[in-house]
Amino acid sequence: MTVWAQDEHRLGLLPVLRRVEAPRGQRPVAPVRRHFAWLYVHGFVRPRTGQCWWCLLPTVNAEAFGPALAAVARDEGIGPDRRAVRALDRAGWCFDKHLAVPDGVHVACLPP
Repeated sequence: MTVWAQDEHRLGLLPVLRRVEAPRGQRPVAPVRRHFAWLYVHGFVRPRTGQCWWCLLPTVNAEAFGPALAAVARDEGIGPDRRAVRALDRAGWCFDKHLAVPDGVHVACLPP
């Protein structure tokens, strides 16, 4: 049985503030279109060996994380004959009833 730890990190784009020149005594006007673009990096690591596996997902929820769990299980040969324990943080979607956990993967949440 292998042990894997997992965590995610949000990467994003925010508007960049720039200098704007204006005549003395007038308030400068700098039009900014506020929009955000997020992408999440999900990383899996085996603490004993340092082996890593990661993927990019558009969101953080059970529907997106289930296929990522399936992909890492497929790539690492985890199944009914070779089992693995995934240590997850206590994010709300870790406990979601819609999280599809592949065969051979046992999910364990870290203590608070």
